[in-house]
Amino acid sequence: MTNRPGRGWARRLLAGILILGLLCGLTIQQLFAFSPLEVQAAPVNRPLYACPDPTISQWTFTGNQTSPSTGTGTFSNGSGLTGPTYPGGQIAAEDPAISFSGWDSPTLGTNDYLELQVNLTDRLNISLELDSNVSPDGPTTLEIRYSTNGSSGPFQTFGSPTTLSNDGNWHPLNFDLSSISGLDNTPNVVIRLYAYAAAASGGTWSIDNVTVYGGCYTSLMVVISEVAWAGTQAYTGDEWIELYNPGSQDIALDGWILKNDANTIEINLSGTIPAGDFFLLERGDPNVTSAPHNMIYYSSQLSDTGATLHLLAPNRIDIDTANYDSGSWPAGGGTNAASMERIITGGVVRPDQPSSTFAWITNDGTIRNGVDAAGGNIYGTPGQANWAFSVTPTHTLTPTDTPVQYPEMTVMINEVAWMGTTANTSDEWIELYNPGTVPINLSGWRLYDNGDINIALSGEIQPGDYFLLERDEPATNIDADQLYTGNLLNGGETLYLDAPGPITVDAANSNGGYWPAGENSGNYPTMERYEGASDLSNSDTAWTDYKGNPNTDPNAAYARNGSVIYGTPGRENYSYTVPTPTPTLTRTPTPTRKPTALPTAAPRLVINEFLPRPNADWNGDGAVNVYDEFIEIKNVGGYAVDLRGWKLDDEANSGSNTYTLPSVQLNPGERIAYFQEDTGISLSDGGDTVRLLNSRSQVQDAYTYTVVERANRSTCRLPDGSIDWHKECFPTPGEVNSLEGRLPTAGNREGTFEIVCLLPDTLPEPFLEGECRAGGLGIWRSDYWDEQPQEHWFPGDLYKWLWFMY
Repeated sequence: MTNRPGRGWARRLLAGILILGLLCGLTIQQLFAFSPLEVQAAPVNRPLYACPDPTISQWTFTGNQTSPSTGTGTFSNGSGLTGPTYPGGQIAAEDPAISFSGWDSPTLGTNDYLELQVNLTDRLNISLELDSNVSPDGPTTLEIRYSTNGSSGPFQTFGSPTTLSNDGNWHPLNFDLSSISGLDNTPNVVIRLYAYAAAASGGTWSIDNVTVYGGCYTSLMVVISEVAWAGTQAYTGDEWIELYNPGSQDIALDGWILKNDANTIEINLSGTIPAGDFFLLERGDPNVTSAPHNMIYYSSQLSDTGATLHLLAPNRIDIDTANYDSGSWPAGGGTNAASMERIITGGVVRPDQPSSTFAWITNDGTIRNGVDAAGGNIYGTPGQANWAFSVTPTHTLTPTDTPVQYPEMTVMINEVAWMGTTANTSDEWIELYNPGTVPINLSGWRLYDNGDINIALSGEIQPGDYFLLERDEPATNIDADQLYTGNLLNGGETLYLDAPGPITVDAANSNGGYWPAGENSGNYPTMERYEGASDLSNSDTAWTDYKGNPNTDPNAAYARNGSVIYGTPGRENYSYTVPTPTPTLTRTPTPTRKPTALPTAAPRLVINEFLPRPNADWNGDGAVNVYDEFIEIKNVGGYAVDLRGWKLDDEANSGSNTYTLPSVQLNPGERIAYFQEDTGISLSDGGDTVRLLNSRSQVQDAYTYTVVERANRSTCRLPDGSIDWHKECFPTPGEVNSLEGRLPTAGNREGTFEIVCLLPDTLPEPFLEGECRAGGLGIWRSDYWDEQPQEHWFPGDLYKWLWFMY
């Protein structure tokens, strides 16, 4: 224990930080642009489904106000309490809390409560967090009650009473309310906090940073897992449909709808689908199958010629579909009235979209359960795991020769003029490139955006050559290889390129946000695949604006108004270093012919996951520190790769030193995680770039991320090894990527003070020095600066103030 510095010392420190920041070129606004993060506490399972911002409402009582600082809602108190007053919160008097007295009833007093009223429309899996400070003579017990009908109630009790720590210090309180399904998607929810058993009527309870969190309805949180559109052998009208919950929490289906695209079937769902379980719907009769049903529905029959089924959440967004294109059913039927089963392997649901390989298969009787109304066998698995859960099926709808297995980037999306030209913003064009050594027959290939662009490609693309697609009317003076219809959105979207199978071999703007390059103003420069792009993934770092000067280029292309195009339609990109084929301004597409050889596949290693901000013992060394940061690599190719000579790095020519990988054979589908303990690569909490370099020091994969606001949230490809990135993954080093999981056993944090602590590493050096390094040994706490008579040492990160400087 040491003597407490005075208030003047704290001010001198802050003044020194200000001077340091100004010397480093920071503005005053930047220097003090702090944002409070969540209080470190026992992990709470929220939110299950990712949202852009999980915060629904938050009260910080800034300016002695009870209106929320984030979101909407109301804060009030019962008539039995005295107050409020506004003492100092987590940051002393600069950040007020709210305080009440009158908690001296020995048991729950019906008028002694604090009340939050919130709108939980479109939200689910609710949780509540707050910071609590109870005076020594304050209340010792807390109970939570809730109403889904506003303040008029009735009120239900949640869980058991909670013991309040009345030591006069701040403590985080966390309540996982996700088990209360009635809160989901409910507009007028009231949560009351009843405290009691204070030693005296003047005993106080202060609270701060009261936050209500929730998840969102997202794609595939519930899936259509089986459809018996052909009925049963007993009666073709005995149809049944099965739903599946792939998550780890139960989901209330009240308010959900299952309908077809013709609106002749609309089923208002009710009941609950347990985590990892199935929900069986039978049409018109409980004896459609002998399997226990969850719901009977009454509607028209499903058309035998095909239809699209839509599963809608209460906010009416599509959570899943079956037979997305409304064509013939992709599986099921036949003399056995077999069901159409969803393929779910390794915990990953095949999406019912053209971007995936086939998602459905016909049950062949290998695994089946139940009988129909006449006692005949059901060729399906109603209410149970699909046959396709446990096997890797082969698509057998139409017998064909063994399909060609095209590696990723066999053909690449090479240039995108999403902005059109200076002549007309509708004069959009897209360029493909064949980086291989053999011609590629594009018959059966598709280029699409999951919107109004759906191009069935045709023709042939020669090795090292380009394939130009122009929208509707010719957009350039270069002869197009193919015209298409549809519109590229200026706000951004994803373009997918599928080889036959289908299998996605490339994508542009895979995160679906704003286009990573190109401009729809000035000279309208196009979005080009970056230099050496044949070694890059489809991340944002793979693209750049056209940076050449077409006015000095004798092979420049022109728009319909005669203006020069700032791009390279039909020929090598300005940023390319690949061999340049002789450009041809007027070309006749080569007649289609079947390729006689497969392209030579380059090693397909990708960055599969990385964790910049750990707060658990992920590397299993018994300590929780920055050494738990990791980068995971996965082999998504078709053959083993020796990692010897490959490299991991962060930003080019800055940050940590490059780490050269040792000789390890990584087989197809395998992954390996490298921790900072071995690599020495420090991933900044304030944003950084993670890069994978091949043995020739060329960029194989790269991903640039921004500020990391939450600990124990990794960035990962989801589904595992796919083209899509997710920024709120649960860390799974060396395992299949997921949004959920279980924290490892906490390591021993004693004796690790010399390691950078769990504060964001973007804080000013004096803060980190005092909090985490040898000069401070983790002793600072904000409430001790100005409120306590002495400063204490703590053996870890208990109740540490968590801030972020942008």
